[in-house]
Amino acid sequence: MSRTGAPDASGWVVVPLTPTDYVDYLDFHDRAFRDHREWQHCYCLSFIATPAEWDMLTAVDRASPERRRIAEGCLAAGRIRGYLARDDSGAVVGWCAAADKTSYARLSYPETPDGYLRSRTGFIGAHTAGRTKSVTCFLIDPDHRHRGVATALLQRVVSDARAEGCEAVEGCAEGTNAFTGPLALYEHAGFAPVAVDHDMTIMRLLLIS
Repeated sequence: MSRTGAPDASGWVVVPLTPTDYVDYLDFHDRAFRDHREWQHCYCLSFIATPAEWDMLTAVDRASPERRRIAEGCLAAGRIRGYLARDDSGAVVGWCAAADKTSYARLSYPETPDGYLRSRTGFIGAHTAGRTKSVTCFLIDPDHRHRGVATALLQRVVSDARAEGCEAVEGCAEGTNAFTGPLALYEHAGFAPVAVDHDMTIMRLLLIS
């Protein structure tokens, strides 16, 4: 279990996902959706999936062990990237998917199987600002929401993006879909809106003036 680093001002330890965290990552996704069973077993696969993988994912039931096996393969290949937040006991209390924008296969799809995803990902993929780290998902344990976990995760994303020489960090606030991060979260971190489409707002923080 990775517990490298010191807690931030909120008391959370935020670390990049590494191979030693993979079991914790999967187990967290299995339990953290207990108040949204319709999202359970997501494993943050949607944005990294190729068209063929997406077909495979949609062909199996969400509760199928096959989804976890697919996630295990993506983890082993280093394709799932982001950050875990842990409490002072080492327990995972939050997750943020964040990686180079070009690494998300779905953002470059010419088409997707349904109109919702085609509209959403096409809109996000069409807007860019040089080398960009893209935030696609937040997952916070229900018992730890509204306690600064998402803020701590986003702060670490921005800090690492700056150190890596990225030109910007982006997120997409979408209506009531809290998994993408609420608008207020990005605003509080200094992000500004750059494009709006219905209830989706692309939020961007420029790191290089």
